[in-house]
Amino acid sequence: MPQSKNRIIRVSADDASIALIGETWRMRNLIYLLAMRDVFVHYKQTFLGIIWVLLRPAIVITIFVGLFGYVANFSEDSTIPMVALVAVGVMPWQFYSGALTLGSNSLVANLPLVTKAYIPRLIFPVAAIVAGLVDLAITLVILMVILLVLGTPLTWTALYFPLVILFGIFVMLGPILLSSAMIVIYRDLRVVMPFLVQAGTLMSPVGYTLLSIPEDYRMLYAINPMVGVLELGRWSLFGVEYSAFPMEAAAISAAWGLGLLIIGWTVFSRIERDMADII
Repeated sequence: MPQSKNRIIRVSADDASIALIGETWRMRNLIYLLAMRDVFVHYKQTFLGIIWVLLRPAIVITIFVGLFGYVANFSEDSTIPMVALVAVGVMPWQFYSGALTLGSNSLVANLPLVTKAYIPRLIFPVAAIVAGLVDLAITLVILMVILLVLGTPLTWTALYFPLVILFGIFVMLGPILLSSAMIVIYRDLRVVMPFLVQAGTLMSPVGYTLLSIPEDYRMLYAINPMVGVLELGRWSLFGVEYSAFPMEAAAISAAWGLGLLIIGWTVFSRIERDMADII
């Protein structure tokens, strides 16, 4: 009687990655449902509800203008009001930092779905980013109102602003994938993430601008990948009236984004295969 031979099928890492992306795309409706769930849960049973989307950046802008504009006297050679410069930093930053916080906890926060049903785990951090886009859309409307009230003219380069947001997502995607996978193994990282976000708020040009930094130290400061992202946002809205195109800072951010995405994707895809057993 002939003996049956066992065939071993090896799937390359590239094939597995393509399959994971394909499965995630086919379940894009679930991404939308999870994102909307996160939005509703975030504001459910809150006293002010959706007003927090408007009140939070208003409070932060006021603090930063007072702290960096008057107390620390961070001044720059610009005709654009300090309030406008800070608002253009604060509102996108709240989206990026919120996406990082929500995305890093997305796998642990969805344990029943992760352990009891097979769903591409990439869906959860992507849904966290989509949920943040809802808040961002509201705050950008308020940003336009602020700029209109201040009489700050926008230039044709404002057409690039949506691309800047996409560029920021590209830079943040690697850290989100990396942190969400690592928190599955090391739960104490959940305590570290809020601290890192707070540190990033002060170390990034959110309440001040790159022009506030002494010129000799700007390239060193631009090692922070969010410098290029936030400065691109200001350039896109205010054009050359604010500054020239921040080529060096943008290039550094792009390099960081690509490197972190490769690392984050590699770690995430490896842990994703055994995630149910690890959790």
